[in-house]
Amino acid sequence: TPESVDAVLAFSPGEYFDNLGKGTNFITNSVAAISVPVFITSMPDERDHWLSMYEKIPSPKKVKFLPKTEGVHGSSMLLEASDARQEVWKAVKAFLRQFPQK
Repeated sequence: TPESVDAVLAFSPGEYFDNLGKGTNFITNSVAAISVPVFITSMPDERDHWLSMYEKIPSPKKVKFLPKTEGVHGSSMLLEASDARQEVWKAVKAFLRQFPQK
């Protein structure tokens, strides 16, 4: 349930559900209900796929991050094969510091 979500981390988000009959703006329309902190990242050339989504998120605690180093699509940018790995991990860890460890 939405009440059990503490935060959202999104790696290279986009409108990937059109082929499932959800419509062309399913994700963009859905983000208007997000009130928890949000972290969005991708490679710089993917920014236009999610910037309008980011702008519609009402949460005051939202962060967008674009690495300067080239990398790969999605959460794979956290893996060793990605040149952007260290840069992205640093940004993710900074975002996560707002949450107490359990």
